[in-house]
Amino acid sequence: MRQQIEEWPRIFSHEMGWGKDVGRELIPLVDESKRSMTSVGDEESFERSKKFTFSIHTHPPNFPIKKRGGAIPSKTDVFSFLKRVEASPGKRKIDIIVSVNRSGEVLGYTFLEIKKGKEVQEVRKELAKRLSSRPFIIYTFHKGGSGFVVPPLTKNRRLIKAYFDALNESGIKLKHIAMPGYRFDRKNGKFKRKNLARKAVDSLKMKRRKKK
Repeated sequence: MRQQIEEWPRIFSHEMGWGKDVGRELIPLVDESKRSMTSVGDEESFERSKKFTFSIHTHPPNFPIKKRGGAIPSKTDVFSFLKRVEASPGKRKIDIIVSVNRSGEVLGYTFLEIKKGKEVQEVRKELAKRLSSRPFIIYTFHKGGSGFVVPPLTKNRRLIKAYFDALNESGIKLKHIAMPGYRFDRKNGKFKRKNLARKAVDSLKMKRRKKK
C-alpha cells in the first residue's frame, strides 16, 4: 500500500482517496481532474467508497492541515466516516488517514473505527454535543468542513487533547501507526522523526521487555 501511495502523481501536494478490501490493492475513488490541495471528499467518491472495507485518503503538508496536525482527522473526516458506516450496517468499516510529507514520503497511518457496542447515531449525537460545548464553542469551523479555523492548532495542545478526548469518549477509536524512523506525537497531532535520544530510550525499553 505504501509504495502505491508514494508513487502516485502529486501525492506530496494534492489529496488522494482510495478504497480497499483485505488483501486487495488500492482502488482510486477520485478522478485526477477532481483532486485538489485541500479535499477529495465529493459525493461521487463517497458513493464509491461504500462498497469497500477501508476508505483511505491522504493529508499532504498543505496550509489547512498544518493548522491541526496532519495525523488528526478533521471534523469532516469524522462525520463522513460515520455516514459511511451507517450506509452499510453490519459490515465492518475503517477509515485510514495517510500523513505525507513534502517529499511524498508516508510518515504514518491514522485508523478510525467505531468502538464495539456503539451505534452510529449514538456516536454522532454525542460527538456533535461535545464539539458544540467548551472548549470548542469559542472556535469556529471552516464552512466547507475541512477543520478548525483558529491560530495554528499545533500550538494549542489543550484544544488538541480536548478533541482527541471528544472522539474517544463519543465512541470513536483512533489508532496511529508510524513508519520506521518516525513516531506519533499526540501533543501536536503529527508524525515526527525519531531523534537519537528517543531511539536509545525505545531500545532500552525493548531490552527490558525481552528480559521479562
